[in-house]
Amino acid sequence: MWTASYRPAPHAAGVHEGAGRDPAPILHTPEQRLMLAVLAQAVEDFEALARGETPPAAYGPDERAAVGSRAALEGWFKSAEDAPLTFEWICDRVDIEPDFVRRKLGLLTRDDA
Repeated sequence: MWTASYRPAPHAAGVHEGAGRDPAPILHTPEQRLMLAVLAQAVEDFEALARGETPPAAYGPDERAAVGSRAALEGWFKSAEDAPLTFEWICDRVDIEPDFVRRKLGLLTRDDA
């Protein structure tokens, strides 16, 4: 759900206002939809790993790989790098504020911003 802290980037393709919903970005291209799917999967995996679960399809049977993957995912979300396919780069392309996601995942407090 989008909240008041969501701010579309200046180059945003558009904003859709559905019945009773907060504004959300309109994703016009297949590439934008793919990047959003990558971001959504990363969030789902991070949350599952935080609960102590192992997303089986993503990490296979080796529990040690899942532990390393949680650290890798946390590093990916915390990185300020803006190279292709980094967290910041994907957020920019789908018009999502990176710190909003970080706060929702518990990786950033209001004092950190």
